[in-house]
Amino acid sequence: MRNSICSTEVASRFNRTHRHVLRDIRKLINEDWNARAFFSDSEYTSQQNKKLQCYDVTFSGFSLLTDTWGFSRGESAPVKAAIIGEFGESCVVLSSARTRREDCFYDMLTEVFPFTKIFRQYHIAGYRVDFYMPEHFLFIEFDEEQHFSDKARKNDEERWSSIKSFLTDNFDDKVELIRVDVGNELRGIGAIAGYMAMTGLNATHVTGLYDSYKSKLQVEDRVSEPPEDAPLLLNFK
Repeated sequence: MRNSICSTEVASRFNRTHRHVLRDIRKLINEDWNARAFFSDSEYTSQQNKKLQCYDVTFSGFSLLTDTWGFSRGESAPVKAAIIGEFGESCVVLSSARTRREDCFYDMLTEVFPFTKIFRQYHIAGYRVDFYMPEHFLFIEFDEEQHFSDKARKNDEERWSSIKSFLTDNFDDKVELIRVDVGNELRGIGAIAGYMAMTGLNATHVTGLYDSYKSKLQVEDRVSEPPEDAPLLLNFK
């Protein structure tokens, strides 16, 4: 069982140039400084006997780096599965963990908070979290019906406890989790806006975005409702 994989090996096994793998890693680090813990600076000797930069990548880093369809389909899929197995983990790599309703909620988030960076299916401590806003150290879980049972709720609590312990041990930043139940998306958006307003620099701007979106939904609901004197259509079979 391995604890890390070198970026040069990632490039070789996925038949990619090491330069492109380094570019992708640096982009991840620039987008979310917390991801820096998953990529350790190292070096290797090239065929020209030169010392060049590379990274030692943890499992969380590998999962984050390869969380695209380009690494999860075709000839790349079994390669990814094999490497995950070498870390002692198991994962389905041939299908997406996202659902249509989760897609719709993501669209809501990006519409309400258009200038906020949002990661989907964020890898952390060996788990995936539905959404992560790095600027606010905020994790968001979108819970559909399968999460509503007592057993599922307990498993979710244990899962978040493990994630929070990992973050507490490795980072100084305070993190928060907001759970949003399917069917209560607007209430969840309100909770997210409230948290961002309390922790951000521009509370008025954030609450204004939320109020504007809420008003828009109310207008759309009124437009979609038939007038009181509209004829009643009955369908007889």
